[in-house]
Amino acid sequence: MKLDIKKIIKPTISLFVICLLTTTFLAVTSALTEKKILERAEQDINATRKIVLSTADTFEEVKDNAVVGKDENGNIVGHVITVTIKGYGGNMQVMVGIDSDEKVSGVSILSHSETPGLGAKAADDGFLSQFKGINSEAEVGVEIDSISGATISSAAVTDAVNKALNEYITEVKSE
Repeated sequence: MKLDIKKIIKPTISLFVICLLTTTFLAVTSALTEKKILERAEQDINATRKIVLSTADTFEEVKDNAVVGKDENGNIVGHVITVTIKGYGGNMQVMVGIDSDEKVSGVSILSHSETPGLGAKAADDGFLSQFKGINSEAEVGVEIDSISGATISSAAVTDAVNKALNEYITEVKSE
């Protein structure tokens, strides 16, 4: 059996050209949309910051995971701290607003891998609103009512809020 080189080269070159064009198209699309995607992500983060610290008009980064919120006159009205903690299904990223009275002004879960229908309920406003006004470490079953069937997720969010309060007191406030 004789090997016909033309039958091998022609499809190989065709496949190479198709892959080259596809890769070029994807690279150009990525380059054209990258700035817009980053802008949109920043808008989403600022919108969430505004939810957890509603008295702030602007935000300025003071650390990798912390921003200071200021009112329209430039007065500091609080801080927003983002922490990552282990939940039942994986890491949870939680944003916590702390007002100028050093009380939790709001909590939002940015990302989680909790079980849909159970642990995912930790992101519901009904659960998260329990943290408003807390100014010291909270405990599930004492200050915080856990979600039925999702005690690990409830404890993870509580731990995240406690961690944010501790970071505020030990690192952000002292600066």
